[in-house]
Order: sequence, then structure tokens, then C-alpha cells
Amino acid sequence: MTSPQATKILSSIVANFPPPQETTTSVTSASLSWGSWGHPEMCHRPCVYILKGSQCQQGALCQFCHHGQHSPIPKLDQNQRARVQRLTDGELLGLLIPHIREQAKAAGVLEQAEDFIRTLEGKMPCTENSEINNMPRKELCKLKKTLRHMNLTALVKLLPAQYVTDSYQKLRSFVAEPLKFEL
Repeated sequence: MTSPQATKILSSIVANFPPPQETTTSVTSASLSWGSWGHPEMCHRPCVYILKGSQCQQGALCQFCHHGQHSPIPKLDQNQRARVQRLTDGELLGLLIPHIREQAKAAGVLEQAEDFIRTLEGKMPCTENSEINNMPRKELCKLKKTLRHMNLTALVKLLPAQYVTDSYQKLRSFVAEPLKFEL
């Protein structure tokens, strides 16, 4: 997100974000960031600067989570990433939508996520699952197990950019609403 348009969009989103405050976790002087929205269900990966105990230069504009306590977010291994990259858009959507729905349900935002999920389903072309059908069963099970443990944001990041719509940002904003009162 380094283009001027992306920076402009990010700045407009951050404008509605609650003012950063100091946290009282094990990390000192860690201000909340844009990447912290929806912590822990929908936040981004933790900021390495905050994890190391130093100050993040980007502050509230940082795309990564500034909460001190962060459980590890599983990620795809090299073979899984290669498999996912070979999938067609339809196959990828077909693989991810059930996991996105399950994570939204676990986070208690399934009703709010339905708009985003319906948007994804509407864009899913009717294709054969040739790559998925050709995947060895053991690899497919391992891939699905990893996907099952990823949070919503990590799953959405696997989608092609054209499928990530404003409805997902609205969902993140909805989940972030309670944070304004917890700060």
C-alpha cells in the first residue's frame, strides 16, 4: 500500500479511528494502529517494532497490530502458497468462503459478514475444481487445517485484490466500534 491512492484511502479510514492511547500491556508506549482494528479476530499481523519493544514510526497509520499480546497467526507454508497461487479465482473462492464464514461465526460477526460473503459468492465463477481435485488428499487436509486456524483478515489477504471490497472494510469498522469504548 504505497501508492498515493492507497495512502489516501488509508488516511480516510484512519480519520474515523479512535485517537491512539497508550496501552498497559507488556509493551510500553504502543499506540493503537489501523492494523489493530478488530483485534484479535480481524486484526492484521503484529507489528515487529511493537513486538521488539520499540516505537513504531508509522503510529496510527501502521498496517500491523499494535496490541502487545498476540497469539501467532498461522500462515501457509511454501508448498501451500504455491498450491494456492495455482488455483483459479473460482477455486480459491470456493476454498476460502467456508473458512471465512466459519471465522466470522466464531468471531460473532456472521450476520454482519454475510454481505461480504454474498459479494464473494456472487463473484465466484462456475469452474471445475481441477487443481483441488488433483491435490493429494493429505496436502488438501493440511491446507484446510491451516486455513481453519487463520483469522478473518489473514484469510481475506489470500483473496485476489479485486475481491476485497468496501464491505470488508465496513465489517472491520463494525468490529472496531466496541474498541472505541474499551480504550
